[in-house]
Amino acid sequence: MFQSNLNDSQFIRTPLRLAWLDYAKGLGIILVVIGHANQAIGRTHGLVWSDAMRGLDAAIYSFHMPLFFLLAGFAASLGRKQDLQRFARSTFLGVLAPYLIWSAAWITLKVSIPGAINHAVGWDAITRILTEPVEHMWFLYHLLLIRVFWFAAGRHASVPLQTSFMAVAVIGSIVMRQAPERYAFIAFFLENLICYGAGMRILPQLLGSASVVDASPKPVAPLAVAWIFAVTLQTTTGSSFFILPAALLGSALIVAVARSLPAPTTPILRMLRALGEASLAIYLMHLVFMAGARALLAQSGGLNEWTLFLGGIVVGLALPAVTLQLLKAMATASGTDVTSWLGLGTGSSGRGRTPQRL
Repeated sequence: MFQSNLNDSQFIRTPLRLAWLDYAKGLGIILVVIGHANQAIGRTHGLVWSDAMRGLDAAIYSFHMPLFFLLAGFAASLGRKQDLQRFARSTFLGVLAPYLIWSAAWITLKVSIPGAINHAVGWDAITRILTEPVEHMWFLYHLLLIRVFWFAAGRHASVPLQTSFMAVAVIGSIVMRQAPERYAFIAFFLENLICYGAGMRILPQLLGSASVVDASPKPVAPLAVAWIFAVTLQTTTGSSFFILPAALLGSALIVAVARSLPAPTTPILRMLRALGEASLAIYLMHLVFMAGARALLAQSGGLNEWTLFLGGIVVGLALPAVTLQLLKAMATASGTDVTSWLGLGTGSSGRGRTPQRL
């Protein structure tokens, strides 16, 4: 989904810059899977969701999805001069097609196996996916609208006017957080809009003069302290004022950590980068595999808090990544673009042309 629209010569000049971007997405998708594995404990009858796990949930959810909007905005800045046709194609393949295909697949699974999936829905949910995203598909839904907004703003609005959009969105999000709960979704959308805009307009300026890899780790500690402070204030006071600062600080912390890592020459770093490259597939598939793992654990009598948590993380990360590689191998062998048909992007990840991915 992060379509940078760089040509091959540009990749040759900046391959390691894309490495840190994949690192950041890898760290982000790990947090997504950990967050869902953690919440599965609280949603499973008979298991105890401890205070420590609740604290972990609050920490992860303070920024893990805003991080992806920030990174999506940054990637969009790399291809800022793309024309309308290229933008429409990348948005369709990278956002709209995955949303439609996997929303339908997720609804089908929930209807067919209601006992294995939380929050049962009916077939009529398919008819409403253009207006009501189903569960985790909200991310693609928001991203589609936000990409269109910022693309239009980039083509038709001056930089000062775009800055004004950001300021209005910040004010709007604060106001909507103070409004009745039924308006919270507006604040939520505006916060994601802000994070994408920050990634597109502010992050390139902050990183422009810095080394693309082996960057100084000095910002990591201050950002970590600031993020912890914001999350603590948010959770202890219950004030919504700290939601956006926590989201931006946590996202900036992951970017700083990713940029402080060296080139992917070790197995761990190569694995982290591979997870980043497969982040869209992992996001779309992980809940399916985690639901299967929970069902198997329950049938075998091995279901408890730790087997569900650790098992969910392993299968949620590994099986979608393996599935994606098998699909790529199938595509190569058959000469057909299977991954694109399934809404999982095209091309080789991070080493040639950039695919549509999360």
